[in-house]
Amino acid sequence: MGIKQLKIKNIDFYSLIFSGILYLGLGILFLIKKQAIFSAVKGFFNLLTLFFIIAAIFQLIGFTPLDKKKNFSSLSRAIGFLLNLAMAAIIYFKPEIVVSILPIFFGVYALFSGIIRLLIYVQYKRNNVGGRSIIILGAIILIILGILIIVHPLTSILPLSNVIGLFFIFYGISFIMDGLLEGLAKRKYSL
Repeated sequence: MGIKQLKIKNIDFYSLIFSGILYLGLGILFLIKKQAIFSAVKGFFNLLTLFFIIAAIFQLIGFTPLDKKKNFSSLSRAIGFLLNLAMAAIIYFKPEIVVSILPIFFGVYALFSGIIRLLIYVQYKRNNVGGRSIIILGAIILIILGILIIVHPLTSILPLSNVIGLFFIFYGISFIMDGLLEGLAKRKYSL
């Protein structure tokens, strides 16, 4: 079966366009409303700190939502308590450590997204499917962006919110383009 006959039932034109618009809007929000994003991230870090404190307390008293049949030793509970407490302290007192790791995650995600798009391009080329140039362009941009972020985090050049904003804008545009290609393909085969 070639790709031309392959039907994707769960993803359609409207969901791709809608997802693209949401990502695009999120990217613009990161570029324009930096203070609102900062407040949301600060609130998220506070919730994450609270989560680790609660997990540490549960470790200390021996409560675990995991398999009740397993008996955890006092040493393992103490280690779990200390690790959870350490994570809470790092997030609360040194959030810049967590934030400094964030661009690397975005870089890895962009790199893998680019590789996936490159593989899609190869399949499209083998099956002579149209619209390949947009896919290869997106793959190249994502791979270059991912490598740049991993090798030299762009936070020294641009604020993190700009990097994340630009990433989401490009990601949203790629979803919209995929949706338009999907819509054109459906229209072509329905005629």
